[in-house]
Amino acid sequence: MLSLLAEHRFISALRTNFYTRSVPGSNIFVTYPAIYPQQVDLTQSSLISNETCRCDHTSDCVYPAGIYNQSQAIIPNQVFSLDAPPLFMIPGFQIGCVPQNALFQSTLECFYNQSCLDIVISLTGALRTVSTLHFSNSSSRFSPTTTVAVLFDNLMIESWDNTTDFATYFQICAPKTCSYSYVQRFFLIYVITIIASVFSGIRVALYTVSPFSQQIIVRNPNLDEFEHLYDMNLSTLSCPCHNSLIPRSKFISIEVKLHPFCSSSFIRDDRWFQYWTMTFLNGSIDPNPPFYWTDFRKNGLKFFNYVKILCDFVNITLSDIMNSYQEEYFFSSQPITQLEFDGITHDWKYLVEAQVEYNEKR
Repeated sequence: MLSLLAEHRFISALRTNFYTRSVPGSNIFVTYPAIYPQQVDLTQSSLISNETCRCDHTSDCVYPAGIYNQSQAIIPNQVFSLDAPPLFMIPGFQIGCVPQNALFQSTLECFYNQSCLDIVISLTGALRTVSTLHFSNSSSRFSPTTTVAVLFDNLMIESWDNTTDFATYFQICAPKTCSYSYVQRFFLIYVITIIASVFSGIRVALYTVSPFSQQIIVRNPNLDEFEHLYDMNLSTLSCPCHNSLIPRSKFISIEVKLHPFCSSSFIRDDRWFQYWTMTFLNGSIDPNPPFYWTDFRKNGLKFFNYVKILCDFVNITLSDIMNSYQEEYFFSSQPITQLEFDGITHDWKYLVEAQVEYNEKR
């Protein structure tokens, strides 16, 4: 998308990359590129550096987003400049040639800081319906200064929690019998004594298969008995599952935790969006709010909408993949061991993650 914008020189609706001016007395319009300072030092008296970045050369030009007390018109071929100090420079936020590109280079750090958020609210008049995001190393793998590009690359996913239940799997498998045979090398009374000590002699049958072979059958084995039989390394052990097709949803669940911004009021509360869409209580809309072209009050809606779109996309994608995954069946003719079960469910988790990433890149 960004390469298409650069190649075909699409004009942003916010006029952040190109803008047009009519030639007086004619029907001719001339297109001019936006020009940004290459570097800005807000600690100095001058906000403008000598280096510039032109949007007709690259779409990567960015400038710190702020709230300005001015609404001067754009002057063709002039570097973006301020005729008055900004009311507030919003930490971490960028504006630039293409809103999406500037968004990728921005961070969410202001939304973790109550003082910063209070200033934004006081200068914008946005309703106080939002609260700051909370951060701790134990609850998030992303810091407040993580760029939105990194969050997007990770699909806003904080963690994958894989919950499995081997006991439930075995209970549904429900083998009615476990049997094995062996060549008789001991006195019969000794064999019976050993079997009785393991299985209490209640549900065990002893059959003579041949003059030199014996078959042991354990009826309705529980999980402990099955694991004991498996640990005996019996090559002839057979425990057919009574239910060989088992829904995955019965014994495994995968819960995905997204970045808290995806569920925050910043993109979920219509009252917060009311300000950024310039929609007023009487239902009227101001299509051309009197803000400077780089003012965050004019660019903020694009920022919140882009993040909301991504969060919604991830939620829908995850929901579709998880529903499909949960509806599938696991075929198990014989019960598997705890170790095999853990390995299989671990692989399933990574297959789901890979499918989510693949869908995002299509």
